[in-house]
Amino acid sequence: MKKIIKIFLVCLFLSIFLEIFVFNFKTFTSYFNKSIDVSDKVSLHNLNENKNGIIKISNDKKKKYIEIKNINRKIKNIYLNINVLKKNKYLRYTVYAQDEANKYYFALPERLIYSPIEKSKYISFNLSGKSKNIKIYLNSDIDNNLFKINSISINNKIPLSFSVFRFILTLLILMILWIIRPKSEFYKYKINFKNKKQIFIIILTTLGISLFFLYTVKNVNTHLKHPPLEVNHTQYNELAKSFSRGHLFLDVTPTKELKDMKNPYDFYAREKSLLTGGLWDHAYYKGKYYVYFGAVPVVLCYLPYYLMTGKDLPNYILTYIITIIIVIGMLLFLKEITKRYFKNIPLLLFIILFVFLSSTLLEIVEFPSIYTIPIAFALMFTYWGLYLFISSIKEDKLSTWRLFLGSLCMALVAGCRPQLLLGSFLVIPIFWKTIFKERKLFSKKSIKDTIAFLLPYVIIAIIIMLYNYCRFGSILDFGANYNLTTNDMTKRGFNFARIGFGVFKLLFQPPYIQAVFPFVMYTSNINNYMGMTIIEPNYGGLIATNIVLCLGLLFFKFKKYIPKILYNFSLISVISGFIILIFDIEAAGILPRYILDFSWTLFLPTIFVIMGLINSKLDKHIKRTILSVIIVCIILGLTVQFLISLQDHLLRNTLLYNPKFYFKWYYLLQWWL
Repeated sequence: MKKIIKIFLVCLFLSIFLEIFVFNFKTFTSYFNKSIDVSDKVSLHNLNENKNGIIKISNDKKKKYIEIKNINRKIKNIYLNINVLKKNKYLRYTVYAQDEANKYYFALPERLIYSPIEKSKYISFNLSGKSKNIKIYLNSDIDNNLFKINSISINNKIPLSFSVFRFILTLLILMILWIIRPKSEFYKYKINFKNKKQIFIIILTTLGISLFFLYTVKNVNTHLKHPPLEVNHTQYNELAKSFSRGHLFLDVTPTKELKDMKNPYDFYAREKSLLTGGLWDHAYYKGKYYVYFGAVPVVLCYLPYYLMTGKDLPNYILTYIITIIIVIGMLLFLKEITKRYFKNIPLLLFIILFVFLSSTLLEIVEFPSIYTIPIAFALMFTYWGLYLFISSIKEDKLSTWRLFLGSLCMALVAGCRPQLLLGSFLVIPIFWKTIFKERKLFSKKSIKDTIAFLLPYVIIAIIIMLYNYCRFGSILDFGANYNLTTNDMTKRGFNFARIGFGVFKLLFQPPYIQAVFPFVMYTSNINNYMGMTIIEPNYGGLIATNIVLCLGLLFFKFKKYIPKILYNFSLISVISGFIILIFDIEAAGILPRYILDFSWTLFLPTIFVIMGLINSKLDKHIKRTILSVIIVCIILGLTVQFLISLQDHLLRNTLLYNPKFYFKWYYLLQWWL
């Protein structure tokens, strides 16, 4: 205990030192500066200032800039004391400077001012000698914005800004790195699920993951929390209302123009006819709108909520709740695997792998919408189904109720995200010994358990088939092909030419790393596919951003370290993952959120391999080296996943919808600005 206190104090001192002397180093380098007010040298160009000093940026094509003339001295920094008057708005600008090495103006990197963040008003320069004039060009995406120039000064003493949040974060990171380092004494504590202290630590970790997910849901894509949303995001609530009225189609009448179209699924024809597709991303069939997303979430959550309250169930709230249930399912599944096959692994490794597996859900909490809800439900049922199946196997008999609930969970996947139903094939390795050696299932003496296993699949299959038939006249037609989207899904077909690029993008595309916040940027979609498909920019493939998953992909190389049941589990899991991957590419497109469909099929085998290696009788020095590499890879993967959540592009418009959150992390991480 004394050592822990000593290390804590060292980390505490180091955190304080870093916050004051490193993260605020410009305070000390500018200490002897003498501030000069240059407000009297400022002139406005194509900007109109009213009598109150308020400037409105007009919506025209003229170049608008602030010019500061006759400075005639070396500019070390500038303080733009500007208030942006519209709430949650910012000022995007580019400085053009002159100096002794450049007679003509040259552009500096773009910057942004966000009034509540005082540090955003300071810019440090690295110019050559004296500068005569500078210009500050206001960029085009701030039309009709309002701002007021209070003052402008140069060569200021930059004030010290002690960030309590960054200090605590630094302290937490330092402590965690010390705890999980390969030589840590904490690895000597073997997992024991009967130990109350260990259970408390695991519960605390689960709570920490839950709070982090809550923080993400609250701050990323905040526009999904408040109406008005695009109509396509309200589909589940509209379907709940339709169910309550006794029919399966939505209560929206398509326009006559859409009904009269020869091919309503032709996106460009709809655009040319000034029809934006009617209801975007809805299934349109024989003059009616339907929801092609699985209906199980509606039956279990949206419909009961509507019947009880008469209101719509917010997608983001349900997404968060389901994500936490998934996390608990992951924990219980890992617990069963560990108890049965890896009893000697350290508690600390178990926690690291639990956090690692939970990171697969970041995409869900970053984009809590109609598009991720069916995937989240499918993952929830998959993890809980696997846990219930494995835990149903007792030494002397099967647990009938666990068997029944496990089958029910796995069967319900078909009513959420049908392609994830491939997870049901994992029952083969799980129950192989039970069926073929012990004859506890599918035998004359196990009729009750056999019925408990099969009945949920049969009942759910009948219900879903009837649901499909009543809507589209076919028991196997889920309606996805009738989607009003960017291409005609009814004629999409299967084309091998799509697979190569899709597999590369979703698995092996390296992330685009840069030295400017948020450091990880979306990658290029350039390809040679001469046909119609759907491609959204992503931030790197699953394996490229999580290098440690190579262990799961190459699980067969570690056969001697993995129990046979988990080796076969990994084999079916990886094969299922590639089938899902190819199906998504062919049936839908190349979209980042589709990684959720198959990421678990690589994460689980990877975890089995890691547990197997650390649980083995390898030399302790070899184990330590393996552990070192694994920890570094996991940390890098988690870091990339977090940075992706800070993006300002496509489905992650953090800067647009929550600038306070964006700028907080912008200056917290780019402390050198």
